[in-house]
Amino acid sequence: MNSHLQNEVDEWVARTPRSAEAYRKACTNVPGGVGSNFRFMEPYPMFVSRARGSRIFDLDGNEFIDFMLSMGSLLVGHSHPAVVKAITEQASERGTLYCIPHVFEQEVAAQLAARFGQAMWRFVNSGTEATMTALRIARGYTGKKYIVKFEGHYHGHNDQTLVTTSALLRQLGRGDRGVKVPASQGIPEETYALTLVAVFNNLESVKALFNERPGQIAAVICEPVMMDCGCIEAEPGFFEALRDLCHENGALLIFDEVKTGCKLAPGGATEHYGIKPDIVCVAKALAGGLPLGAIGADEEIMEIVGNGSVIQVGTFGANPLVLSVANVVLRDLLTPEAYRRVFELNRMLVDGYRAIVREHRLRAQVNGVGPNGIITFTDRPLKSYREFMTADEEAFRLYWFAMMNRGVMPAHHYGGDVWTVSIVHTREDIETHLGAFERIAPMFR
Repeated sequence: MNSHLQNEVDEWVARTPRSAEAYRKACTNVPGGVGSNFRFMEPYPMFVSRARGSRIFDLDGNEFIDFMLSMGSLLVGHSHPAVVKAITEQASERGTLYCIPHVFEQEVAAQLAARFGQAMWRFVNSGTEATMTALRIARGYTGKKYIVKFEGHYHGHNDQTLVTTSALLRQLGRGDRGVKVPASQGIPEETYALTLVAVFNNLESVKALFNERPGQIAAVICEPVMMDCGCIEAEPGFFEALRDLCHENGALLIFDEVKTGCKLAPGGATEHYGIKPDIVCVAKALAGGLPLGAIGADEEIMEIVGNGSVIQVGTFGANPLVLSVANVVLRDLLTPEAYRRVFELNRMLVDGYRAIVREHRLRAQVNGVGPNGIITFTDRPLKSYREFMTADEEAFRLYWFAMMNRGVMPAHHYGGDVWTVSIVHTREDIETHLGAFERIAPMFR
């Protein structure tokens, strides 16, 4: 550990003794002391006491401007008054769970149809459920069994797609061929035997898989932007060619918009890039911090769900409490004016980072799109997972601790996730964020 990093970690430890104690106690009953493996960090995770608007507070009373925002879920910020009101009214006056149809289901589906162009929608509780269901629908519709995913693209923690999401460079082999590397123990090879892996922004790697298994591939699933790996976008023309390749081979194109849906534009990446996939999955930003996922497709595809040929069920699916909030978020908060303002603020943040990187001649890439951005400490332009894996992980740890010690939570601590500018952030928040980065930039020379 270099001296700058050691100093920042030492300062962090001095500022967060209550988090250290809370972590020690949590380890007694919670595996690893955390509710999700991504939340663990060395020397221990921060424990939150409360959050409101663009601010989050830890148990020691430290205040941070929050740009992590629950891994991008809170595009409307913490505890937005309209969200709190919708929760209160639904819970106190109408109830929290029915397992019977209700009007919010249709109202939210209609709003998503208008935004994304997909006519029919089913609701689940998470991004993992959404992508898992989309793959089942694709197989049911096409009658085929193989699916194609890309290196570094994360589609939730179901076994069939949790491969090559965190593989090391030495495990990947040739640059034009994807390799299957399970991301966890407990995932037998049989569970992902029907999953094929391609290289993002490399159409030839996808063509090779179609050629090797003619007439057997049901779908290609992809993140329109690699939000876990440096905010990497597709090269011009890639999605058009990918969609054409899928359709030429009788396969469906699935956009996993769990992180981009309703964020890059009202209609997510589908609208932003002008590419309509056959199936779209949306989740994080939909319901103001409540758990909700959705799967959208046109009538012809979704008919097999409606008639029961493909089963999608769940006690908590289309939860009325969550959908009542989503209805308010989509209708009243994520407005065209709100998007314009957020995108302007994020452009200010991304441009500011790039200017500081140039001024201090740092080995770093700054990528951004819509409300999201990230700094990655590498001198290589980022086009795929392999370029992202050349980044300096220790430099990112230094960046994260140094920013936190200056009152800014820039993104998730593990280094791949992006920051998010929300509708409640202000120009002053952006200036404070940039000021903190300006002060720490000399550490990276």
